Amino acid sequence: MSGWVKLYKSVVDHEIFTDNVGFRLFTFLMAKAAYQDGMKINDYELKKGQYIRSYSKLCDDLAVKKGRGLTRFTRAAIKAAAERLQAKGMIAAEETEYGMLWTIVNYSKFQGSERTGNEESLSERRQISQPIDEKLTPFQKIENKYLSRKGGMFTTPYDVAAINRILDQQIPIPISWLG
Repeated sequence: MSGWVKLYKSVVDHEIFTDNVGFRLFTFLMAKAAYQDGMKINDYELKKGQYIRSYSKLCDDLAVKKGRGLTRFTRAAIKAAAERLQAKGMIAAEETEYGMLWTIVNYSKFQGSERTGNEESLSERRQISQPIDEKLTPFQKIENKYLSRKGGMFTTPYDVAAINRILDQQIPIPISWLG
């Protein structure tokens, strides 16, 4: 496996950073997730941001080196961490005949542009940043403002519902937030 994934610096300020198993699970799934629709694992076609892996294989994948050996997390510990990540709205999990189908919620948001692993130069990033900002929906603009003020990376399902209520009720929003 080659390529790269983006990891926001603010992850160290997020509560997941102190969750040893949850942080390892989330970053592992982020690194392994399909970067585009149509990738296959065992004849199962994945969508962008998805990965298939059983809990037992994750026990091996997430093992931590201790001394000369590896210490594996238990299946129960990984399942509990997955449930915490799901409760925070960071991942979704669904059982399939091939194993658990893991989906990174908002994968495209975390990984930015539609490029497929080729690094872009700083000048390319500057050139595309303005048009991308102009294409954001009002929801995305409010969400971005909220996350910048919150100092976080993720919106919870409750945050999403609150933003939708603001939009539905047409509550006045400062123009600077939308700009």
